[in-house]
Amino acid sequence: MNQNYFWDIRNIYKGKRLQNKLEDILDIDIKLFEEGMIKKKNDSLVRKTLYLVFVNHPNSLDMTYREHMNVSLYLAFNSLIAFFIFLVHAFIPILFNHKGTKLLEYTIEVSKGVNNLNKKNN
Repeated sequence: MNQNYFWDIRNIYKGKRLQNKLEDILDIDIKLFEEGMIKKKNDSLVRKTLYLVFVNHPNSLDMTYREHMNVSLYLAFNSLIAFFIFLVHAFIPILFNHKGTKLLEYTIEVSKGVNNLNKKNN
């Protein structure tokens, strides 16, 4: 592994304005956020915030909040299992030679499938 890997990550945000750093770090879809602000411009601050935080993104994927939560939890659980597989493999290399990688690849494909559904519907 490249010894400068972590140094490179720290330098990604060097020289960027705070707003750009936050957008990158939090991975916010600014266009979707702005569209939500326009759609809810006449609503109260509380209703606007609830919409932007809990409804806007799931709706953009043609999902309810609960459906989006279930998919995200499924992906998180798969990633957690992969973490433990890699952890065991680190100490006992004879075990789980390909299992962790296959699980992560599967998890990524599921995630891409959800995102591709959104692109097909637009």
